[in-house]
Amino acid sequence: MIRIVLDANQYVSAVLNPKGLAAAILRASGLWGEVERVFELVVSPAILDEVQEVLGREHLRQLHGWSKGRVADFTSRLKDQAYLTPGRVVLTTTLKDPDDEVYLVAAVEAGASYLVTRDTELRSLKEYQGVLILDPAAFLALLRGEACRGLDWSRWCTLRLS
Repeated sequence: MIRIVLDANQYVSAVLNPKGLAAAILRASGLWGEVERVFELVVSPAILDEVQEVLGREHLRQLHGWSKGRVADFTSRLKDQAYLTPGRVVLTTTLKDPDDEVYLVAAVEAGASYLVTRDTELRSLKEYQGVLILDPAAFLALLRGEACRGLDWSRWCTLRLS
């Protein structure tokens, strides 16, 4: 099973827009229990902390309507269902925002195939130590293409992705 890393903004986007691309990716991960997962999400303690912190911001809680408890439950379920890396590998990158390295670290530690992000600086790398870095639309297109090659993803393919 392939492993993917989502940046924290993908989780936030999925919660804020349940019909968007990020939500479609989470559905395909099986996190929300709608279908069997077709890939394994990868997280680290730093990623979980960022997801919880950002989703817990007051202005965002007003938008998504989740209580702090529901945000905590979400990140707890994510921790339980995803592949958890320790986040200890030290990388040498040229990223202007060193906070973004947590995603590369998790991907490298887990042997992930993909990092899915809208972050332009991360995406400009295109690939890092064997991890392809894609935006959500490109990742979903890739999954759809692989599904057409006869992989057993038929249940996922029947979901409406828009």
